[in-house]
Amino acid sequence: MKKSYLLVLVALSFLSCDKESNPLFRIVFNPVTISVSPTMSAFEEHSFLVSVKTNFKNTFDANGISPDSIKYIRPISARLTTIFEGDLDFVRAMSIRVCPIGSSNVNNCGMEAFWRDPVPDNVNSRIDLVNSNINDIQDFVLHEDVELQIVFERLWRNPDRIFDIQVGVEFGVW
Repeated sequence: MKKSYLLVLVALSFLSCDKESNPLFRIVFNPVTISVSPTMSAFEEHSFLVSVKTNFKNTFDANGISPDSIKYIRPISARLTTIFEGDLDFVRAMSIRVCPIGSSNVNNCGMEAFWRDPVPDNVNSRIDLVNSNINDIQDFVLHEDVELQIVFERLWRNPDRIFDIQVGVEFGVW
C-alpha cells in the first residue's frame, strides 16, 4: 500500500513539473504607431506594414544567453492601445504578422503571431490579442529589424475619426 502511494506521488510530481511553461526571458519589440481614419471602408481588409526594432541582441546580452543555445521563440502577448482619444470598437477581426524587412504589404507576409476573431464587444481603447499556435518563430524574430503587418481583416464599421494606435508585441524565449 505504501508503495502505491509513493508511486502515485512520484507520478504526480512528474506530471505537474513543466519546466517549459515559463520562458527564460522575453523579447519586447519597440512599440509602433499606426493611424486609422474614417476613410477606412468596413467592406475591405486594411493592413499596415511597419518597420520595428526587435532589440534581440541587447536582450540576449542582458540575459547572458547566446541565440544559438535556445530551443525556440514563441509569441507571448500583443496589445493595441489608442493614443489620446479613440475607440477600437470598429474592429471585428484582426491579426499581426512578423515579416522580414522588405516585405510587400499587398499580400500576407511572414508568419501570423497574434490574432483576435471576433474582437470582444466594448473594447474601448485597448485590444489584447491571442497568441497564434506557433512552435517556433525565431527565424523571423532574431533580426535587429523586422516588419510587423497589422491586418484589420474585418470591421464592424469605419472608425469615427482619425486617431493613432500604439502596437506592442512580446515574444518568449525558451
